[in-house]
Amino acid sequence: YPKAALYLGMAMDRIGRGKIMWGTDQPGLLKFSNYPQLLQMAKRHSKHLSSDEQALFLGGTAQAVYFD
Repeated sequence: YPKAALYLGMAMDRIGRGKIMWGTDQPGLLKFSNYPQLLQMAKRHSKHLSSDEQALFLGGTAQAVYFD
């Protein structure tokens, strides 16, 4: 996904950094990759974010939305 980082950045700029979260609710993806591989892909495509932004994207936002 060569443009994933670009689109992630655009979405965060438009919607807000605390409103974007990574998820794996697309069952079709599991035909091609397992959960650890998908997580690695998400980390790779979000490495341009600051550590705080990446923490929000990879779990912090979901924690706030669903559990706080």
